[in-house]
Amino acid sequence: MDLLTAVKIIFRRWAVVLPVLLLTVAAAFLISTRISPTYSARGSVVFLPPSEGGAANPWSGFNPALQTTATLIGQVLDADDQRQAFLDEGLSGEYRIVAPYDPTRAVLAPTLELSVDTTDPEVALATIRELVTRIQTELEDQQEDSGASEDTWIQSRALTVADQAVEQNTARYRVLAIVVLLGGAAAVSLAFVLESFDAGRRRRLEEAAGPGEGDDEGAPEESEPAGDTMLPVAGPGRPRVRAEPVAAQGRSAGSGNGGQAAEPSEAEETARSLPERTRATRARR
Repeated sequence: MDLLTAVKIIFRRWAVVLPVLLLTVAAAFLISTRISPTYSARGSVVFLPPSEGGAANPWSGFNPALQTTATLIGQVLDADDQRQAFLDEGLSGEYRIVAPYDPTRAVLAPTLELSVDTTDPEVALATIRELVTRIQTELEDQQEDSGASEDTWIQSRALTVADQAVEQNTARYRVLAIVVLLGGAAAVSLAFVLESFDAGRRRRLEEAAGPGEGDDEGAPEESEPAGDTMLPVAGPGRPRVRAEPVAAQGRSAGSGNGGQAAEPSEAEETARSLPERTRATRARR
């Protein structure tokens, strides 16, 4: 089945396809109103080397140790107990902490990328800010517990913090797309099912009706008319002589003359004289 035939079937079954499509649109609208929008907030924290008395520029001293420190602090805040602590404070525990990784580079930016997705924009902003604060606090606590001198501590700063949550409709659009695709597939499939059913019904009706008027099927074959029989004559180059149905003629003639034998016809005399003529011709040769 080519594309043009499929389109014709769909248009021919518009009485079924159109209602299904309308129901699909209505269902998509109802579902979209029941899906709550998601709000996203983003932030990032950068790790800096010790300032060494304030003389050195910390932004010029990035090294692999800073990236390692950022990864370890991120793992601490990514634990389940930390997420539960956020939930206990009325914040969102659905946050993500990602440390950039690129195996082709020797030194990476010592940062942690933060993101929060929730249905409440205020909760999203409060969670991202609290997450930045806890990263800084956790870094200080870990260095203090290790007994490091304060002037050798690695520093952390908030690089970016969102000031407002952004509405994300990805989930809503995904659900709408799925509903529309399923409804369209159902409408088209129903059209083809009905077309196949009608075609089968018409075929069964035609088979039940049998051959129509003017149909030559089943008519007896015409027999060839009984023609004259050609009798071959022995010998090369000899013409064929047409033999009449003399026996039937003789019987008919005999019955018409009161049972007397009918006189031989000219064809009979010719047929009887053929052998004598053939022998005479061979004798002359």
